[in-house]
Amino acid sequence: MMLPQEPEERGAEGILKFPLPEQSHEFNLALNAVVLQSTLHEIDEKMRQHLKYGDLGGNGFNSTDAMAEWIRNEIADIWHLMNY
Repeated sequence: MMLPQEPEERGAEGILKFPLPEQSHEFNLALNAVVLQSTLHEIDEKMRQHLKYGDLGGNGFNSTDAMAEWIRNEIADIWHLMNY
């Protein structure tokens, strides 16, 4: 019989170490992972709303081209964070 595991203590820490400059790309990716996830989620939600409801205006876009331009700009911002 297995006993349930104790939950981890609150305040536990995790430390990531990267040999720089060799792994600077991986370091920047880890450092900006939350921004990347948030931006991708926002892009996904706006595209889902457009595809499901045909709603461009509610997203602040007046055309599909305007939405595509916004997506390209968001991706460019992320690439800048990742040092591409």
